[in-house]
Amino acid sequence: MITPILLAGALQTHQGPRCEIYSRNFAKVVACERANGTLRSFEQRATDWRVRFYVRYWEMPCGEFPTVEESYVFRVVTNDLYTDADLSDSDRLQIRNLMFDGPVHCR
Repeated sequence: MITPILLAGALQTHQGPRCEIYSRNFAKVVACERANGTLRSFEQRATDWRVRFYVRYWEMPCGEFPTVEESYVFRVVTNDLYTDADLSDSDRLQIRNLMFDGPVHCR
């Protein structure tokens, strides 16, 4: 069993600036960190922004289609968010919106 003291310490240790807005809501911060962690695990850093854009807007940037890997990461993140019973639809949308906040680099 995880004690609240350990849990609070874990949240402070793993919480990044992207998800800190939810620091007072355990269910939201955990869901946000899971989504962000899955996106950070994407190995192709040059296209990381594309996958984050896909998660936020549910379409690829620049009218392009996702690669197999990009589709996989998108599905992992969105399936996790939408099966989390502790989140409302509004919570899910807010977390998805936090995953991308940058320029679009179309060719």
